[in-house]
Amino acid sequence: LDQYDHHRSIFQNDLNIKKLCRITSGYALQRRNRRGRRFLYEIARNNCHHLLASLVVSHPEKVFAYSSSIQESRVILKSLYKNYHLQALRTLLTSFCFLPSTSELHLVAILEELLWKFAKDKNLEMVKKVLQAGRYNHTKGLIRHHTTHIMTKENNDDDVDGNGRPLNLVLHKSSSSPHDLNIWKEYRKDEDSRIKLQTLRVLLPDLGSFESLKALLHLESNDPFDLLSLQLVINSHWREWGQHFFFVQAIVYLIGLIMLTCFCEILSTDRRRTFNHYDKEGGVEESITSQERVGWTKPILATFVVVHIIYFSFVEYTQIRVLGRCYCKNGWNLRQCLALVLSFVSIVMEFTLTPTTTNNTIVAFVSALSLLLNWFGILFYFRLFEGSAWIVYTLLRMIQRLFPFLAVMFIIILAFTLTFRTLYLQNTGVGAREDDESKAYSFGTGLEKIFFAGFFADIDEVLLEETYSRPLALSLTLFLLFNIAIVSLNALIAFISDIFDMMLDDRIAVLTRVKAECMMEMYCLMDEHRRTNIEIDNRWTYMLAPSADVDEEVDADGNGGIRKNDSRKEDNPLYRRANKRDIKRIEIELKQEMKKELEKMEEKRRVEMERMEKSMKQEMDRMKKEMDKMQSNLLMAIQNSK
Repeated sequence: LDQYDHHRSIFQNDLNIKKLCRITSGYALQRRNRRGRRFLYEIARNNCHHLLASLVVSHPEKVFAYSSSIQESRVILKSLYKNYHLQALRTLLTSFCFLPSTSELHLVAILEELLWKFAKDKNLEMVKKVLQAGRYNHTKGLIRHHTTHIMTKENNDDDVDGNGRPLNLVLHKSSSSPHDLNIWKEYRKDEDSRIKLQTLRVLLPDLGSFESLKALLHLESNDPFDLLSLQLVINSHWREWGQHFFFVQAIVYLIGLIMLTCFCEILSTDRRRTFNHYDKEGGVEESITSQERVGWTKPILATFVVVHIIYFSFVEYTQIRVLGRCYCKNGWNLRQCLALVLSFVSIVMEFTLTPTTTNNTIVAFVSALSLLLNWFGILFYFRLFEGSAWIVYTLLRMIQRLFPFLAVMFIIILAFTLTFRTLYLQNTGVGAREDDESKAYSFGTGLEKIFFAGFFADIDEVLLEETYSRPLALSLTLFLLFNIAIVSLNALIAFISDIFDMMLDDRIAVLTRVKAECMMEMYCLMDEHRRTNIEIDNRWTYMLAPSADVDEEVDADGNGGIRKNDSRKEDNPLYRRANKRDIKRIEIELKQEMKKELEKMEEKRRVEMERMEKSMKQEMDRMKKEMDKMQSNLLMAIQNSK
């Protein structure tokens, strides 16, 4: 160690690295040189990352030992990440090196040096490994803290002595201390010890902080939000402060939306008055006085609407400043910006333009579009409740995934529209009028007729009479009905059902991600001091569960599990629903496996037949040689006898 620079070549040979790893003991890794540096830190500092990775794989528990400092662990993790030694990091994260007494600084180093960076690189596998770090007496990113017996405050009606009923639920709560023994202080201790409860702590701190959520939301996949550790953290933050903040924001938005709706309703009434205010004799529009148009209600409502626009413009500005380009990836943000711009434009146009028919038409269009986008904004705040949040997410994702199907439908309708337009003769059919000559089957009219005929079976008899060949037009119409009304619409139903089944598997992960997005928006509105205080108060997350439900058995991957209730998974209706995608995948895999087995059996049979044929041929050759030898011996015996 003291002469590392003079013997650098020794540590860069693969054979020497294997020898060093074989002869180096864990105790030797704990020793320090004259400068007070440990061996792992020294080789990481000198960028001998191959030897570092090999030693970490051999002795992962020495990286976060009690004698190591935060600087040493950070340098080691940074070296492994920089040189992309993923196998060493996997071994480290799934080892027994994490204990309840592991220093908080080491866990923060894992969060900042690994989780945030892997999330930025969109390395989904390593992000999940970090969130599920550790194997020492814990479950999927959680570590055992202490065992207790508590019961609820309320007395049970069946208990005559009023001792209360024992708690048999899965609870979660946030705290600022990594060793909080009084986190369940609102519950009383059960002196009878009827139900044994286990307190588990999420291994990594600050998973619900601003930087952590920003990094995790950078991932497009919902898989990290399906992990128990991250779900506990986000749900605890949501219950502690996120839901309250988001509810206040929703109330403010609802008040502004009501004001905007009243303002647009008054504008609509004034426009109708202006449109119908004509001179009966000359048909000339009379002017309406400013006091008659405006009154006192409209300026007051306009003031409230402007305040609403300014406030939510500030909200969007803070998000743009914090999130940067990630802001534009969220469709809700773009909708909000467009709604605010249209609301402001409608107010300006109302008080600046002269009330003519043309100007009123323009203002009506802008106001209508503004109201539409602002009322769609209510769906954003429906995410406050899990039931409505899931419905909104499902509808939006279905619409998004239906675009390819709708594109195919549009091509079919367009093809039939152009076909009927080519067959069109003239407007002389049944029910034709002379004034219809100017509207002779335009492209827009044809597209409308074909659309209603295909989707709603609303066939226009006049259209069939106005073609060169009515039988041909009728045949095309029947083929259109068969293609769209029967085949395509049934395929659409099956397609939507398949989409819903796929999204149903990610329901919990989706709801967790939605809460994280809402909390991220609230973080953007806070100043740094307030944000820091919230992060400190909710730094650690604890879970309380009955010990009987804490599964201590290690599965094939080395991770345990927690049963959140006594019911089996098959009893849950979410799991009873048949997943068509999985069934198809399993069916394909079984067919492929059977095909491979048949090919192996055929190959084995062929080899066996060839072996048997070769063996029989050799046996026949041997028997032939023996017969020839016996024949020659017989001839020699005959000759000798003669």
